[in-house]
Amino acid sequence: MNAIRCPQCKALNSNSAAECGQCKFSFEGLPPTAYVSVPPAEFEKLAADSPRDVSNAWYDIPKDNETGKKIYLWYRIYSGCLLFVSVIIICTGVYVFTGPPGALDTTPEGQTVGGVLYIILGIITAVLYSIAMFSPRKPWSWVFGVVILAIGIVTFCFLPSLVLLIFWSKPETRAYFGRKIKK
Repeated sequence: MNAIRCPQCKALNSNSAAECGQCKFSFEGLPPTAYVSVPPAEFEKLAADSPRDVSNAWYDIPKDNETGKKIYLWYRIYSGCLLFVSVIIICTGVYVFTGPPGALDTTPEGQTVGGVLYIILGIITAVLYSIAMFSPRKPWSWVFGVVILAIGIVTFCFLPSLVLLIFWSKPETRAYFGRKIKK
């Protein structure tokens, strides 16, 4: 059984619905005949024709729009640039760690610790920006983008991060990722 047919209006509803999306009939204490099995192709067609209540969901169906596409493209370019900076930080850490002792006007222990810190910081940021760059268009990805852009505001990328964060918060971008727009 993959659907509930409303006993009152005969609309097709999701198996997990608490009430009918069309007439708001409560599904508490339904008879077993209300639970129906519909072939997947027919279920998709009927479900598309039947209104569904998703007012309590924190997500929605992603909606293509030009603003969302552009902002997502610039966000991925931003993430790619910072991924490149992260690789440079890792290379710098390797150079500092493997360099000849005392060549960088520091003690050998300080040079080792500094190199390891650069490598660790570079790897962490490289992983974060890789996830940001290649994340799918899902509601969680929009939230991850907010976090990445907020982190960017406190770094040397203040202005690009701030501009992207402003556009990232627009309703068009939220809809592009399937985030519910508060009314």
